[in-house]
Amino acid sequence: MEEAKPKRKYVMTPEHRAKVIANLGKARQAPKEKVYRKTEKRYRANVNNLGIANAKRRQEAEQEAETLRSKMESLFPAPEVPSFTRGISSTRHLPCPHTRTHSKRPPG
Repeated sequence: MEEAKPKRKYVMTPEHRAKVIANLGKARQAPKEKVYRKTEKRYRANVNNLGIANAKRRQEAEQEAETLRSKMESLFPAPEVPSFTRGISSTRHLPCPHTRTHSKRPPG
């Protein structure tokens, strides 16, 4: 088996450096309308990123609500609710406490 040659150290030659600097100068001179133009790819990436951000915010809000709910339940426990063996129909004959009872007067 042959021994692998050691990697050559990357050296930028002065000619290559001059070409890179010239290319960057051209890029800086490009009009902003061209550099930051709207494209289909950018639009799709933007919509995707917004969806990811909204999902993250929704998850954070749900966690916060769950934490708050658990803290509230420890401070204010739910009242005991009596269980009815016959069901609610046994209380139908009771008047509703929220309605007023008026005597019906004959018209006239």
